Amino acid sequence: MQHALLRHRRTQRCASDLKMVDSFNLMDFMSFWEVHIYATAEWMMHCNEFAQLPLEQKVALFKNSWAMWRRFERITMSVELFGWKAVHEKIYSLTDQVAVKLDSVKFDVSMLTDDPESISGMLQLFSGRLVDEVTRGCLEIRLDPIEVVYVLCTLVWHVEGKPVNRETQSVAEIYRERISDDLHNYYTHVTKTPNYAGRLIKIMSIVHCIEDIHYERSKVMELAKIFDVFKVELSEKGLFD
Repeated sequence: MQHALLRHRRTQRCASDLKMVDSFNLMDFMSFWEVHIYATAEWMMHCNEFAQLPLEQKVALFKNSWAMWRRFERITMSVELFGWKAVHEKIYSLTDQVAVKLDSVKFDVSMLTDDPESISGMLQLFSGRLVDEVTRGCLEIRLDPIEVVYVLCTLVWHVEGKPVNRETQSVAEIYRERISDDLHNYYTHVTKTPNYAGRLIKIMSIVHCIEDIHYERSKVMELAKIFDVFKVELSEKGLFD
């Protein structure tokens, strides 16, 4: 999966070549999402266990993990490109060609709602938490490429409470055990870090932060839909939370 991630990032521009944008609208964002959806699905299909699932189980697993996967992948790419500027200046590599400053970028959501300021404020709240809790955490422990892949795989295969069948739950459990063993061998034989328990706790804390932020964001979005904050209804429930 590390090779698949390198392939996923093969078109990533270096920091100096990224286009810094200060505003974008919903249509811009939808075009970004379209690219990310296909690219994330391609990455997942490099995993034999995922590729062998029935189609409906692939879709269920994908819908419940791709947004978290995308956010973490972009955060770690931003860390690699910008270092601590990703926290102090809140620079974020939105795509392989575009970067933004999260505290100043303007997101025009007028196509989505008649109350754009409230929606923009809500989105900024969660992006701020991702910077403070996830980006900072990655920088503090200097997450390396193998650990990045471990987190990405964990986000996909952490299926407790997700709408998947028992067979998929069993596949997920076996897969997580295998990548945990692989990580143990990596620490033991490659990095020579036999006492890695403290580091693993910090890594899992990052995973839980991503999942918690995603859950809270999805609940806020759900309430916004209930109270008719949005003028449009997305066809796939949960896919764009």
